[in-house]
Amino acid sequence: MSAESTSAATVLIEMDEPYVQGILQSAIGKYAPLLTVQTTNGSNTTASAPTRLMHWREYEKIDWDAVHRSTTVFASAYCIRKGLIRKAQMAFNIKLFTAKNPDSILKTGVPETWIFELDDVDYLDEALMECYEVEDGMQANEGVVDPRLREQFILKPSLTGRGAGIYVFDTRERLESLLEKEFESDDDDEDEDDKGEEEDDSEDAIAASGQAISQIREWVIQRYINRPLLLPMHGNRKFHIRVYVLAAGDLDVFVYRHMLALFAPQPYT
Repeated sequence: MSAESTSAATVLIEMDEPYVQGILQSAIGKYAPLLTVQTTNGSNTTASAPTRLMHWREYEKIDWDAVHRSTTVFASAYCIRKGLIRKAQMAFNIKLFTAKNPDSILKTGVPETWIFELDDVDYLDEALMECYEVEDGMQANEGVVDPRLREQFILKPSLTGRGAGIYVFDTRERLESLLEKEFESDDDDEDEDDKGEEEDDSEDAIAASGQAISQIREWVIQRYINRPLLLPMHGNRKFHIRVYVLAAGDLDVFVYRHMLALFAPQPYT
């Protein structure tokens, strides 16, 4: 923004974590001193907002009606963000994009990925029909004794992060065992939630329960990269690079030059 446009702009900050709130206020004061910073404790101040207002709040607290209704009210997040933060939706969007742009680096830069949906382990055969290449790979592994020669796959829940619920498999038996474990764990969690709680048959409660179940029953399967890039100077450990970006509009992406490399605690064998 120019000095003229920022002089009448206000940033409404409300983050659950005080540490993050402090960093935001400090950064805006340093890099955008013409912006007016306003903090809130949950109240909605859009009605009395200045000419330009930026909601920099927790996603659930952003006044999305005001954002969509006005051309001078902005938000620090996307209203519909599943396509960016859920693995299955991102895989679907990448597939669409590469179909239209076959020369894109995404064509070879992303492992082959299948969206895997399953309501019950008893329906595994039907679910695998949607990703028959995985079934073919597991069948091809039968009789292959050397694990290094087996085709391996990695199973990732669509919604979780930080490595939670991720497994590597190369046989049908291994996949079934992993899924049975996941479904049993979900059933145990539901039983614990039911203890001591009054029965709630409201539409909101039923909808919330259904949403949670649908999220748990969705995964992505990818071909496992069993010969990853390793750096001898760092002990031949697997690593990944975390890149911080700012996405704006539909869709400009600004990449922060300082990236973070995260290495495994043990050498890769």
